[in-house]
Amino acid sequence: MNIKELRIQFGLSQQELAEKVGIPRGRINGWEQRGSKPKVDDHKKLEDFFIHLSKQKLTDIQKEEAEIIGNLEGLLESENVYKTKSGNEFVDIGNGKIQMNIPLVEHYAYAGYLTGWGDSVFLEELPKHSIIVDKHYRGIYRAFQVRGDSMDNNSRDSICSGDVVVGRSVDKKYWKNKFYLHKWEDYVIIHEGGILVKRITDHWVEQGIIICMSLNTDKSTYPNLELHLSEVYEIYNVVEVSRKRG
Repeated sequence: MNIKELRIQFGLSQQELAEKVGIPRGRINGWEQRGSKPKVDDHKKLEDFFIHLSKQKLTDIQKEEAEIIGNLEGLLESENVYKTKSGNEFVDIGNGKIQMNIPLVEHYAYAGYLTGWGDSVFLEELPKHSIIVDKHYRGIYRAFQVRGDSMDNNSRDSICSGDVVVGRSVDKKYWKNKFYLHKWEDYVIIHEGGILVKRITDHWVEQGIIICMSLNTDKSTYPNLELHLSEVYEIYNVVEVSRKRG
């Protein structure tokens, strides 16, 4: 039992866990820092506590925890399937491969997403886009169907109309630091005016502004944009692009 991992997954501080199970915080800190194992009585308290949490009415996050604890058979609809708090679904398909099912915002749903991006019910009803991965990824992921040819310059880097881009959310707390543009170039930006897929070329941290560029060379139609982060709801760095042939 990895106490620290379970504690964090259930959103508990060391002090909160200590109060709930009746074990001194210093003892819990010692186990986490030194990697030592609790004695039988303390281990039993912790195990009973985490199992109790997982046996409550299952939410998405509790399904994820049931998979972590490992001895809560029957709580999930399938031992090979679980959902994360952020709405991603993982399906073990064997041979070390995992199918990751991600909420998909199709082009006709752009307007709805602008008002429903923070609504868990709306997100649950979205269709799913699947990719194959080799581990369970944390964080918030979304898939967006691309609309328009602003990112199409007939190169290998093009992101074409109809493509599906998978993005990982950049938490707002990181917007106060310069983006890692050397590592992640292309982004999905959800802002007051709509949903954009663009290449961010600069981030003016002090001014709270990002410079967005289209790959399409027709700059009269697709000029660079300055967006104020105060007008942005979400930002996703593009990690995968899927394209149908034909």
